[in-house]
Amino acid sequence: MQDTPANQVDQQANALQRMLQPNSIAIVGASSDLNKVSGRPLKYLLEKGYKGAIYPINPKAKDIAGVAAVPDIASLPDGVDLAVVVLPAEQIEATVIELAKKKIPVAVVFASGFGEMGAEGKAMETSLQQAAQKADIRILG
Repeated sequence: MQDTPANQVDQQANALQRMLQPNSIAIVGASSDLNKVSGRPLKYLLEKGYKGAIYPINPKAKDIAGVAAVPDIASLPDGVDLAVVVLPAEQIEATVIELAKKKIPVAVVFASGFGEMGAEGKAMETSLQQAAQKADIRILG
């Protein structure tokens, strides 16, 4: 497929659709403690009756709150629409690259330690932006 302006618009529209109305969501760094920040995304999806597939990613858990867990991003099925990433800032860039390998188009990132933390954090933020652009993955957060 040629990379025409029309195709670019279609790709952006597809990514936006998958972000706003995902059929499946992976939660990277999901905690079995639903009261922790890393447990809340799963808690809220379950409480609000999300109907799509949910994939909590936790290498130490078989299931979390009755939802089957997967040990890592590579173990996800193809076609996941959105990833919620709840990890330390230092792990975000490598995680985004792994998500891109699975062709997950959008990541919602819950992490601090980027531009608000000074020069080192700003450098990490810039590196993440460049990696996301190269991998063609959109980041919110």
